[in-house]
Amino acid sequence: GIVETIQSLKGLREFCIRFNDITMENCTLEEFFISLGKLPNLVTLVIEELADYSNRDLIRLSQSLNKMTKLQTLVIRDIDMENLSEDSLRYFSKSISSIKTLSSIDLAFQGLIIHERVFSSIFECFNKFEYLSSFAMDLSRCKGISLYEISQISEMLTQITRINKLSLNFEGHDVNAHTLLPLTHGISIQKNLLELSLNFTNCSELNPDFLSSLSVALPSLPHLNKLSLSFANCEGLINQTSATFFESLSSLKELTTLELDFSNILAFDSFCLDYFS
Repeated sequence: GIVETIQSLKGLREFCIRFNDITMENCTLEEFFISLGKLPNLVTLVIEELADYSNRDLIRLSQSLNKMTKLQTLVIRDIDMENLSEDSLRYFSKSISSIKTLSSIDLAFQGLIIHERVFSSIFECFNKFEYLSSFAMDLSRCKGISLYEISQISEMLTQITRINKLSLNFEGHDVNAHTLLPLTHGISIQKNLLELSLNFTNCSELNPDFLSSLSVALPSLPHLNKLSLSFANCEGLINQTSATFFESLSSLKELTTLELDFSNILAFDSFCLDYFS
């Protein structure tokens, strides 16, 4: 079975698995997570499309993570927070922070953000990383994102200033210029940032004030070479004052890749396109 196979691969350095809601017939999810702790040389671990964690499963995964002393890249996507207790989520976040070699983290949550203290404990642990250089978080399938959660992300950014790749997905949330102000500040102090990706698709509350604050943050990133911004369906985003955002792009002298999505924004007019001519 899969558990026996995993345990026999002592030299395995990269392990990626996508469940896609399959049912494990020959072993329990708990047994599978325990077996991951038998891989002492693992450098990269990717677990995708496994939403149905129990508290016991997450604790077993956390215990295995504690044993991965060489892990550098961790990707765990579609963690359903509604089915998990505060204690198990705290234990999970603490186990991640115990991996001192981690340089890249990519997490995707779904469901309701069940309590502010849980979100806080996650980011308090992230603040302890010494070598973290790449951070991605997808909150597009969560509910209840507020100024508090945004401020926690911003606080992390103020304490970890060595990040060179940052990706945040807020698709569908009612974020606005006020709630995102701490975030743009946190981004502005990332002097080593090389790649930045922000997804605000279907964030209907966004207004031109956010583009103004982003216009202040972007020139503070002297080494940025890739920028990806999605504002699809953000109908209230563009007006005449938005021209300052496009002007700020000209300050990014090392930018080699620019991806902008302004789909279905009727006011995206020729005055904006002038800056690309």
